[in-house]
Amino acid sequence: MKQTWLTVQEGNCFIHLLRNHKFKMVSVLAQVEIPLAKETVTKTALLPQLLLRATKSYPDTMQLTRAFDSLYGTNMSAYVTKNGNLQTLEWVMRVPGASYLPNGHDVLEKALTLFMEVMMDPYQEDRGFAKQYVQTELTLHKQRIENSINDKGAYAAKRCQEIMFEGQPYGLSKQGFLEDVDRLTADALFAHHHALMQENALHFYLVGPIDEQATVTMLTSILANYAWRKNNVEQHPLSHPQARQARSLYVNERFEVNQAKLNLGYFSGVHYEDDDYEAIQVANGILGGFPHSKLFVNVREKESLAYSAFSRYDGLNGTLLIHAGIDEQVYPKARSIIEAQIDDLQQGKITDDELLFTQDALIHRYRLADDQPLTQAGFHHYYRLTGRERSTDDLIEGVRHVTKADVQRVAQSFAQDTIYLLQGKGD
Repeated sequence: MKQTWLTVQEGNCFIHLLRNHKFKMVSVLAQVEIPLAKETVTKTALLPQLLLRATKSYPDTMQLTRAFDSLYGTNMSAYVTKNGNLQTLEWVMRVPGASYLPNGHDVLEKALTLFMEVMMDPYQEDRGFAKQYVQTELTLHKQRIENSINDKGAYAAKRCQEIMFEGQPYGLSKQGFLEDVDRLTADALFAHHHALMQENALHFYLVGPIDEQATVTMLTSILANYAWRKNNVEQHPLSHPQARQARSLYVNERFEVNQAKLNLGYFSGVHYEDDDYEAIQVANGILGGFPHSKLFVNVREKESLAYSAFSRYDGLNGTLLIHAGIDEQVYPKARSIIEAQIDDLQQGKITDDELLFTQDALIHRYRLADDQPLTQAGFHHYYRLTGRERSTDDLIEGVRHVTKADVQRVAQSFAQDTIYLLQGKGD
């Protein structure tokens, strides 16, 4: 069902509200977006978790945790993502709806006040973040970066994308770089946080059983406590990474791995805002999105060449990434058969079952997404970035009307860019 968002601007804060009483919790998402840049990516990535440590009113982590717990188990988490040329900081909170609490006790205002304090008013010492919290977070952030290397499947996909987008913002790691972590200080991080919150737009999403006007009044009152934020700030537009001229660059790297990781990266040029978006999703589904897909059936099941084989399509970047976990000695044959599946799509070799099963699987996925409040916020986020508004109903209707000819046509836009093989060090 298509739902209507209410958006209200308060200074440089944009409040997006979606009233829906089928949810028992009010889901809150706050986002700040800045351009991806080598100079700032690491210290920006460190901030979301650091801010969860303590606030001015709750100067240690245990006190802050208890403050959230006192609001009937309200919880808050933080993330860093990247979309195109933008690095996005996200804070998420879930608050029980008043009608589901004893005597209709409404804790939303207290929860939002605490939520904003975490983001805007951190505990400080000597005009900087508390050094003990910074030191702990620096250690943990290095572990996050190292863990992304230890997960060899994720690492191989990341390296393939870094090669595809070398020299472009999207080629930067969203977590930043190990060599930059130890250079960060409590004072420098605090100054960066203040500038980031002062100079960039803040987007608030609230989804659930809310009174829209009362919530706007509530948030406006809370935001008045942070008048130091600028009213006129630059909105950072999304720009799509630029594809190179067609190439098939082979890159081989060696690591301590038991299973080789093969990634093939393709540019397409079809993006989320384009009319062909549903068709490209169906094409990806037929290729490698589901257990009935060509990669799974032909590479893994029939030929037994891969332990895993799947594909993902990124609508913001217009890229297709194929992953296969293989024994390195079968690399030539595995690559050949994977590329043959792309060729089959481009030649229109698609069965009725492949099309129907993929349409049904995508529609099922979209219907499940309709029951996830933050997925609804995600749709609106993409609308903000691309200017194309889509709902689950729109996607379902679009997928239903995709034909084999549509799939063949969009598949012909796939241009191979990078072949990345991560294999063992050998003897």
